[in-house]
Amino acid sequence: MRAPSQGRRRGLLLMEAVVYLGVVTVIMSLGMTLLYRGQANHRQLQRNADDIARTLEAGERWRADVRAAVCPPWLEAEMLRIPQAGGEVVYLCEDGIWWRIEEGPPAVWVPVLPGVKRAQILPEQTAGIPSFRCEIELAADQKAAQMTPRFSFQAVPGGRAAEGGQP
Repeated sequence: MRAPSQGRRRGLLLMEAVVYLGVVTVIMSLGMTLLYRGQANHRQLQRNADDIARTLEAGERWRADVRAAVCPPWLEAEMLRIPQAGGEVVYLCEDGIWWRIEEGPPAVWVPVLPGVKRAQILPEQTAGIPSFRCEIELAADQKAAQMTPRFSFQAVPGGRAAEGGQP
């Protein structure tokens, strides 16, 4: 005959099962919180990468326009006027958007870069060569951004425009 303690099967008490369920619930809730926080950070990082790519494309387009100048570009009331072979290209920052217009039919203002906090175009002389520097500061998406996205592009008018000649 067996002793009563040897014949019993081991099992979980109801209280142990409740404790295990509580521990699993806490672990799952922490995991889900981290998952959602990671997804939010990914979306913010993706937006920042898109802003950087758009700004670099806009800056390269501006530099190409300045290099294609046939006469020296000039600043007029917050606008940069760039004379080119097919007309004139004008850049202006207004209402948080960096605008570009190619004068000639049809003369339409085209938004080059939205979400701009400040854009400033400055004439410069580098080693006796006239050039222009464009500084762009993007508006931060978050209230407490860790850093302000700022970009600086420099361009030298090409051809006869660099020499100060007329077409």
